[in-house]
Amino acid sequence: MAARAWIGIWLAAVLVAGRGEAGLVLPVHAFDTLTVPTQSAYPLGIVVQPNGDVWFTENSAGKVARYRLAGGFEEFPIQSDFPQPGFMTLGRDGEVWFTETGRGRIANVSSEGTVVEYPLPGEFSTPIDITSTADGTIWFTESPVSRGVEFSLIGRLTPSRVISEFPVDAGVVGITRGPDGAAWFSARGLRGVGPAGLPLPRLGGIGRIDGSGKPTIYPVEGDPLGLTSGADGALWYALSFGDYWIGRLTTDGELSTFAPDLPLPAGVEMQPPQPERITRGPDDNLWFTTYRGSIWRINQAGTMREMLSLSEDEYAEDIAAGPDGRLWFTQPLANQIGRLDALGFAYLNLAQGGPLALARGTDDSVWFVDAVRATIGRIGAAGGLVQYELDEGYAPTAVAVGADGTAWFTDNGRDTIGHITAEGDVVNVTIQPPSNPQDIVLGPDGN
Repeated sequence: MAARAWIGIWLAAVLVAGRGEAGLVLPVHAFDTLTVPTQSAYPLGIVVQPNGDVWFTENSAGKVARYRLAGGFEEFPIQSDFPQPGFMTLGRDGEVWFTETGRGRIANVSSEGTVVEYPLPGEFSTPIDITSTADGTIWFTESPVSRGVEFSLIGRLTPSRVISEFPVDAGVVGITRGPDGAAWFSARGLRGVGPAGLPLPRLGGIGRIDGSGKPTIYPVEGDPLGLTSGADGALWYALSFGDYWIGRLTTDGELSTFAPDLPLPAGVEMQPPQPERITRGPDDNLWFTTYRGSIWRINQAGTMREMLSLSEDEYAEDIAAGPDGRLWFTQPLANQIGRLDALGFAYLNLAQGGPLALARGTDDSVWFVDAVRATIGRIGAAGGLVQYELDEGYAPTAVAVGADGTAWFTDNGRDTIGHITAEGDVVNVTIQPPSNPQDIVLGPDGN
């Protein structure tokens, strides 16, 4: 069995028309898995090209593979001894690059499946993670373990194919292109010194390396692993051990930390799932895999939720966002790759209705107009549905929600503005005809 990475229904709800509450099933995030053709291939790293092609490494089989939605799997053997392909990245023009931990190389693969390898200078080079910057430079981390030294390396391959290595006084692991365009990395094993000269608890770090190879490291608690750039212009990273799960670091060094706020029985302690790889999803939230077999999502406010529960034998390792609104991930022990919808959908059957307009309520409800059946509907934050039936002759076209949570709607057929009060009564305000009111919105003054 290959070594562990990091070294080591759509559900439909049928709604009953009429004025009343109906329970809805909350949206689900559909997912499925695809078995890799080669047995025990141990799929590890994964990327998705802009055209939708999914590339992944087969760590134990010594192959890189592609999955096309219209064409299925293609596998390409690496023609060298013990390549053990690892993690992947996309280059400047969308080309696929990956690390080879077994023979100390980085490589790229063409659309035809041709693999070109670049040997690293060190005799015991062990590349781990890899990324690219906008100028076409490839950056990668190298493990210190096989070198028997106290520091590790960050490597660079220029567009002219010149390789350089830069020592870092820490155990570097993950690497990504930062929001400032530079290469940023995670590091393990940093130690601080307290006022009395005593060592502080084990510290990790998030670092930045500039074009000259000079690293700057911001200490953080624990051992950070995967990291990515968020839509908010900050670095987000996964923490394998510590008091929090996810950290956020701005390019100015401002740190925020997040742990889930989950209700637990008295006396039960939350067991960290050991987050590993993290990526910015198609929905601009951050998605991360865990050692214990689950995929989680955290928004930019720091609220996190488990999105997919997997067994430890089917755990997800690497994760990447695709242009189709899906997250793609590898499952090494299950010999699969998987895909998970970033957005969940459930369809509400309005039985020959004609939904026309939407408005958000102050309590996160959603109001809508059904122009065909002449009703105003409200979907509560928990999924309950109430429909307000209007009399014959109404022709509602739009709805808005006031600051007090009550709804107002335009009635094109009667030249009126309708108001649904807190008690559920409908009150009409007549406008001089022929006015044919069309749209309505809550103004900044509360009217």
